[in-house]
Amino acid sequence: MTARATMSLLGRVPATWQVAPLRVAGEFFGGGTPDTGNPSFWEGDIPWLSSQDVRGRWVRATSRAITKEGLNGSSARMARCGDMVFVMRSGILRHTLPSAIVGTDMAINQDIKVLRLRGPWIAEYLSYVVTGLQTALLARWRSEGTTVESLDLDLMRRTVFPVPPEREQRAIADFLNRETDGIDSLVAKKQRLIGLLEEKRAALISHAVTKGLDLNVPMKDAGIGWLGSVPVHWSQRPLKSCIKPMSTISYGIVQPGEPLDAGVPFVQTTNISGELLDISHLQNTSSEIAAAYPRTILREGDVLLGIRASVGAAHVVPRELDGCNLSRGVARIETGVQLLPQFLVLYLRSSMVREYWGLMKEGSTYEDVSIAKVRMLPVPLPPSHEQRDIVRLIVNETRSLDELIGRIAGAAACLGEYRAALITAAVTGQIDVRAYRRDPEEALEAN
Repeated sequence: MTARATMSLLGRVPATWQVAPLRVAGEFFGGGTPDTGNPSFWEGDIPWLSSQDVRGRWVRATSRAITKEGLNGSSARMARCGDMVFVMRSGILRHTLPSAIVGTDMAINQDIKVLRLRGPWIAEYLSYVVTGLQTALLARWRSEGTTVESLDLDLMRRTVFPVPPEREQRAIADFLNRETDGIDSLVAKKQRLIGLLEEKRAALISHAVTKGLDLNVPMKDAGIGWLGSVPVHWSQRPLKSCIKPMSTISYGIVQPGEPLDAGVPFVQTTNISGELLDISHLQNTSSEIAAAYPRTILREGDVLLGIRASVGAAHVVPRELDGCNLSRGVARIETGVQLLPQFLVLYLRSSMVREYWGLMKEGSTYEDVSIAKVRMLPVPLPPSHEQRDIVRLIVNETRSLDELIGRIAGAAACLGEYRAALITAAVTGQIDVRAYRRDPEEALEAN
C-alpha cells in the first residue's frame, strides 16, 4: 500500500486512508454524581459508571447503580451501548489511559467523558487506535500542573486520527479481536502457571518454618489455631522475647519533612513492598530529624517489617542501609542470639503470619498493624542449627523456583510487547490484515 505523511501521531498511513481530528468523530459529553446523602438516588437499577469500572476494552457492569430519580436529579447522563468512554480524571492516568466501549446503557459520573461516534468511525477500531497509541496519547493529552492527573479535552479533540474506509476498519477490528484473544489466552495460561509456582514456593516456606525439615519428628499443638502444630522440641515465644536485650521493636520517623537532596536516607513502605527491597530511590531527611529516632537507626543484619500499607513485607537489612532510618510505616527488629534474622524474615513471610496480620490489621483506609501486635507475634523457635538448615534449604529450593517464575514472566512480557506492536502496526496500516496471520507462540520464539 502506498503511504503518505499525516499531521497525526502516526507519521505515515496508507494513501487510501483519511485523517481527521477526533472532534469530528462525534459528540463528547460528561456526567455527574447524584447526592450520596439521598438514599432515594441510589441502589436502583441504572448502572452508574465511575473511573474504577473502566477496565479492558468493554465495560458491561459497574460497581454501583442509581435510580431514575438519581439520574433526573443530578448531572449524570446516560451512555448508550456502543459509545466510547474515557477516564478523564484519576491517579491511574500517571501510567495508563483507560478507555472502553460501553456494552450496555449506563449513567456516567463527572470523571468520565463519553464519545458518541458518528459518520464512518467504528468504535472497536477507534478503541484499538487509542490502545495502540496509548503512550503517545497520554503524553499529549495529560494536563499539566493539576493536583490529580487529568486529561485536557481540547487537546483530545484536536488530535488527528487515521480514518480507514469503514470496511477496512471492520477488518482491522476483527483481525485484532482474533489475534489479541489468542495472545491474551496464552498470557493467562502463563500467569496461572506463575500463580501455581508461587503457591508452591509459599507452601514450602510455610511448612519449613513451622514444621521443620524432619518429617518423622514428633509434633505438639502450638495452642494457636492459625499456627497449628510445631515440632515438640521447638520452643515458642512472643517476638518481643526473641530480640536483642536492651533493644525494642520500633517504627520510624513520623514527620520526615520535605525530601532533601542530601541528608539521612530513610526506608519507606514503597521501598519494601512484596519480596523486593528497592534501595535505589530512598528519600532523605535532615540529620536533626533522624537523630530524634535513634531506636530505628539501621544496622546490617536488622530485620525490616512493613506495618502500614505493605503489611508483612520483611527483609534483612543489607550493608548499604547501615546508618539509614525508617518511616512511620516500617519497623526495625534487632534479633537476639537465639533467632537468626534470615529465619525470622522467612517466618514473617509465611502464610501463617499473614493470617495473623489479617486478624490484627487496623484502619479502614489502609492496612495498619500496631507495634504492640508485632511485639506479641508468637514465634516458633527451633534450635539455631535447625534455623540455619531451614534457611539454607529454602534459599536453594526457592532459587530454582524464582528462576522458573522469572522465565515465564519474561515470556508473558514478550507476548504483551508483541500484542502492543501488533495493534499499533494494524491501526497505522503497516500490515495488510487481510493477508496477515501469525501464531503468537511463533512470534514469541522469534523475539
